[in-house]
Amino acid sequence: MSSFRVFNDGKMVNFLTLNQSAVDPVLFSLYAFADKIFSKFSANQKINGINPEGDWPEKCPKGTGRYDQLFPGISNIDARRNYYTNCVYQYSDIPEPCSSHGECGSKFYKCSDKNVCISKRWQDFPGFSGLDVCDSKLVPPSIQTGYWIDGDADFRYWGFIPIEVNYEFPPEKVLYNNFPVRNNKFDTKYDIYNVPGIERYQSTDAARHQKCAEPPTINIESNGLNYAGLYKDFGLPDTRVAMSQTIVYVAVKKPTAGRDSEFLLSGYDTCGRICKPVL
Repeated sequence: MSSFRVFNDGKMVNFLTLNQSAVDPVLFSLYAFADKIFSKFSANQKINGINPEGDWPEKCPKGTGRYDQLFPGISNIDARRNYYTNCVYQYSDIPEPCSSHGECGSKFYKCSDKNVCISKRWQDFPGFSGLDVCDSKLVPPSIQTGYWIDGDADFRYWGFIPIEVNYEFPPEKVLYNNFPVRNNKFDTKYDIYNVPGIERYQSTDAARHQKCAEPPTINIESNGLNYAGLYKDFGLPDTRVAMSQTIVYVAVKKPTAGRDSEFLLSGYDTCGRICKPVL
């Protein structure tokens, strides 16, 4: 679950301020889905003659033991009471596979090309057909932050610093089909952005995701070391040229008299390449 939270990003990723996780609405869907899987596991336990109410490991890390406190007045084992799934809430079964008529029994599911029921996207509902947010914009939206710092959300606690990002020509050979014209004809043997000698600017050992969308965005974030706060923003490099520069403004806690702000800066692009500091 923790790895998924880091991958999903948002407010859930900052483990220094876990009390802010509920600010991210995705948290409720994430944990409801995890609880659904666990309730299915508990139901299978009952089928096999195991009472979930008393099933707990003997040796556990600190805070996860049978009688360790989960909430005030409630221990971990209390949360396994059958009362909750019998009387408080229940989860509907996921219809799988599709029916003989290609139906899934719910307006929130649709039948995939593999004859398996999957969740509908918002584009699948009436009134939204023909709209696709992912394809309608080449430039990603800005990142809205909550400006949380040490438990308080206030823009005035932050100060911005400029970060210069130098982007080298990507390691994959990219042709943009932008041809020079000679004697009133396109010279399709050459690409004006694939100039001789550009290979020396390429990072041949760079890591990347298997499915990498170009052009990438450069994500720069600050993580407080002597304060609880995280800030992230991004820049858009020009990947057509051998070297490009962009400025990303990143916020950190404003230093005060007698107290410096210590933070860790990191950068990476959407292809998985890690930025290297240049001094």
